[in-house]
Formats: sequence, C-alpha cells, structure tokens
Amino acid sequence: MSGSGRTARRGRRRTLVAVSLFALTLLAAFFWQRPPTASVLAWRVDWEERWHDPARMRAEWPWLAALRGIEDRVAPDPAGSEADHARWAEQAALASSLDCPVQPPAAREDCAVLKYRLDERIRSLPWTMHRQRLDPIAGEHLGFAALIIEQDALHGTDEAEQVLQRAKRATSRIDAWTDWMWAQRRAGIRPPHRMLEQVAAQITSAYLVEPDDQLLLQAFEMSLRSLPTEQSARRDALIDAMRDVMRSQHRPAWERLRQAVQDAAAGSPEDFGVWSMPEGDAYYRAALRAQTTLEIDPQDLYDWGRTEVDRLQRELSRLLDVEGAAPDALGERMHAWATQLQPSNVSSAPDATSVLRRFEQRMDTERTRSTPVFPVWADHAVDLRTVPASRSRAAPLALYLPRQRGVPMLQLNIRDTGDWADWSVGPLIRHEYLPGHHLQWSAQRQADLPAFRRDLNWPGFAEGWAMYAESLRWEPGAWPRSEQIALLHSELLRAVRAVVDPGLHFLRWDRSEAVRYMIEQAAISPRDAEVEVDRYLAWPGQSVSFAVGLRAFRAARTLAMQRVGSGFDEVDFARALLARGAVPLGLLPARADGWMPGAGESSSTSN
Repeated sequence: MSGSGRTARRGRRRTLVAVSLFALTLLAAFFWQRPPTASVLAWRVDWEERWHDPARMRAEWPWLAALRGIEDRVAPDPAGSEADHARWAEQAALASSLDCPVQPPAAREDCAVLKYRLDERIRSLPWTMHRQRLDPIAGEHLGFAALIIEQDALHGTDEAEQVLQRAKRATSRIDAWTDWMWAQRRAGIRPPHRMLEQVAAQITSAYLVEPDDQLLLQAFEMSLRSLPTEQSARRDALIDAMRDVMRSQHRPAWERLRQAVQDAAAGSPEDFGVWSMPEGDAYYRAALRAQTTLEIDPQDLYDWGRTEVDRLQRELSRLLDVEGAAPDALGERMHAWATQLQPSNVSSAPDATSVLRRFEQRMDTERTRSTPVFPVWADHAVDLRTVPASRSRAAPLALYLPRQRGVPMLQLNIRDTGDWADWSVGPLIRHEYLPGHHLQWSAQRQADLPAFRRDLNWPGFAEGWAMYAESLRWEPGAWPRSEQIALLHSELLRAVRAVVDPGLHFLRWDRSEAVRYMIEQAAISPRDAEVEVDRYLAWPGQSVSFAVGLRAFRAARTLAMQRVGSGFDEVDFARALLARGAVPLGLLPARADGWMPGAGESSSTSN
C-alpha cells in the first residue's frame, strides 16, 4: 500500500474518532445538563456515586478502579465534602423538575422515590453537625475494620498490599472523627453524657488493645488464608506490617479520639435530649422526618402515643385476666404470668451457646412456616452471631444487619440469658428474621429495581414492615393466647417509645422521668428501661419509626381491604407490599391502591 493510502486511512480513522468523541460529548452534555426522564437522572446519580466511592467502584467496576488507581483508597467520608454538597444540590434541583404523576405506575414510584431521596439529602445538610457520628449503636467507629477490608478473601499479595495501604490511609478517618468532636463543641452541641461514656469505653475495649485482639487484624488474617502455601512467608510479613500500622499509626489516633470523647463527656454533665442543642426543636422535627419519612408534629406524636399506650394496656390486661394473673400493676402481672408458664424458659440456659442453639431451632421453625408462602425470598441464608462484647451494653436484644455484598447478619445480644424467655422469642424472630427484616431485604435485593433503589431502606419502612410481620399468620385460626400476649407486649413497648422519644427531645423530660415511664407503662425491668432510654437519647427519632411505620402499614392494609372487599388475600397483599422494595411511607397508600389480588403472586415465587 502506498504512503498516501496509509495516510488517507489514518486520516479517516482520526476523523471517525473525532466525530465519535464529539457525538459522545454532545450526548453526555444532554444527559448531564438536561436529564429528560427520571430513569436517566437515576442512572446519572448512580454513576456519579460509584465514581466518587472507591469501595463501590472496586466491587462493581474493578477495571475502572484499577484504571483510576484507587484500589488503596478508603470510602469517602459520609458527611461529604463541599464538592459533594454542590453535586447533591444540583441533583436535587434537577429532580425537582421531574413530573412523576405522568409516568406509568412503576416508573411513577421510581420517580417519587428518587425525588424524595435527593431532596432529603439536601434537607439534612443544615443538621450535619447535630448528627451523632459516634453513637454506641450504629456509630461510624464501629465499622472501622469494614472500611479497610471489604471482602472475605484476598486473591494475591497485590490485593493484600492495597488493604495495607488503605489501613494507613484510614488513620486520617480517625483524626476526622476527632476533629468532628471538637467542631461540635465549638458549635455548642453537647451530646448526652452517658452516650459519650459508652463510646469512650468502646474505643478502649475494641481499639486500644493489642492488634491480635482487634477485629481488623483478625479479618486480615482470615482474608489471607486463600494465599498459596508457598507464599506463607509473604503472608506472615503482611500480617506483621498490619500489626505495625495498628500500633504505630492507629493506636495514637484512637487515643486522641478517646481523649476528645472524654473531654466532650466532661463538658456534657447532663443527659438531655436534642432540645438542649442550638435549634434543637427544628432539628428534632428533621430527625423525625429522616427516620419515618413523614412530616410529624412532635406534640401530635406524643398525644397519639399516649392514646396507643392506653389502648394496648387495656387489651393486654384483658388477656392477662383470662390467664388468671393477679390484678396488680401491669409489670407485676406480666412477671407473674410468665413464671406460671411451663419451664421451657431460655433464662435457665447455662450459657450463650444454649440460647443460640434454641434460637436457631425457632428460626428453623419459622423458615419451614414461611418458605412455602415466599419460596424464593425466604430461601436465603443469614449469618447468626452474638453482639460483640464492646457493643452489648448499648445494643438492642437483636439486630439485623443487611449487607450490600455478602450474607446478611443477625446479631443477638445475650448479655443476660434471662432476657430470652421462650414466650417472648416468637415475635422477635418474626421481626428480625422471617417474615420481617430478612424477608424484606431478600425481596428487595431480588426485585427488578433501578440500581439506586436496591440499597435504600428507611427505618420507617423497614421497622414498620417488621412490626407488621410479627403478627402475620398464614395458618387458619388465631395465635395461641400466650403468643397474643407476647405480640401485644411487643407493640406496647413500641407505643411507649412514641411517648418517650418526643418526651425526651421535645417536651424536655430528663432521663430519670423517661426511665420511670418506661418501667411503669411498658412492663420492663429498670435495667432494660435504662438501656432503652440511653438509646433514644443517642438516636433521636429512630425509636418512633416502629410504631409510626406499623400504623402506616396497617392503614395501607385497611385501604386495600376496603377496596377489594372479600377478595382480600393476606399473603398476596404482603407480597405486593415487598415486591418493589422500600419506599417513603407516604407512598404506601398508592402501592396499596394499585394492588389487585393475584398481582403479588409471581413476585415471590420466581426469580
């Protein structure tokens, strides 16, 4: 071929490349500046979040992570940078122009969820400094190891080196938490005293110990087991290097953080609600919306909660009367009734292993019961563990932890085997496992949803469904009377929370008043009441998501029953509620109104 021919061919190729790049630029500009539909904006938002999150990119686009050279970077700070805030504001502004009602039903819901999510992220920004990033239940410090090690097995020493580099970079995250504590103090924000004491104790027991006793090194050693035997020397060297990072870099940073937390605790002598913070009342309203996805007036919530407590106590007393419990205070009657039951009580178990074994047996029973009804959704594993000792003081009795990657975890807090009376375990298993949290999360992970919706899970929806699921019964007839008592007691506890939470954070109750109300009205022990109240102080609004969410699910059920009459099917309606993932509670009526008997059948019976 002549030189002129080769030159002409190169020229044509260059022209083609230039035209293609120009066309792609125009196309990208069109999508980026003027998203024409909710689906395009959702795609853009998802793409941008993957681009700015090294952890997601490593998991979903490893080739791009390698191309960008970010294999050794930790996930971004959840609080976001100024650039993040500007990007979120732009996304929310674009979403506000979307006309969701004109979309087909499924796309209409996707559009509404997208608008809510982007709007809520912007609405939460003024309260960034009020949020407790280091609370003892779900604080960011508790996930430090997962920030560094994202997979169960490392494939080769290159990946192990990247983890080691992430461990070095993660020191800056600990220092960022320290800076956060000082910034809160400068802003006049004083977290609850006991909460800070618990966080300081967690840091001491989990991170200011020898590296071999820390979860990070244990997880690192576990992930290196897949390396070939001939690389054992290299494996040992990597583990020694991680120990050195933890001793020389992490430990001083953790000591600085603990000191900042202890100093903050010394400056917060009282356990007050968020009303004591600057603009505390407005922040509490924002916290209620963030947790429940609804606009709720705190006084209305308190009044409704008192009404619910009265109603549930009357129903519970009526059942106890039938059972022959003495007419004393409700707590004493509950205790007397429980002691009369046959001695199949887990409190007699000698150790936590026995409690776990008995809980697993009850899980097997519930799996057998639920799998024929939800054959695909219910057939998914869950990793049953105990709550780490460093978290047991503040953690609830059971905690379901969904994972974006890997098997979900169900943690049991067996700080006292006396908490695990056999009569009370049924509602707890149905709440946390099947057909509660585990079923809801399994359904959502398998649903045909846009990428941005697969990991959304607001407390109002998740806890509302789990409460709704506690009493779901597929078999003919009613629950046995002992189970009805357990169900009512579970619901009563959540109604009491709807009183205590606004009492603490809006009506200016002190801790002792809240504890006393819990003991008297919820029929629980003083120790359990103190643990509950301390959790509410650390996590404003979260505790009311149970009762408020349950109210929303029951209202949706009533709406559907009124519309279809005798054609109402409990199982099919439950499938329809879960088939398309979590939504803000304000969208539940539309989901119920659009349900037709039989429409949920295929969702949980085929992949």
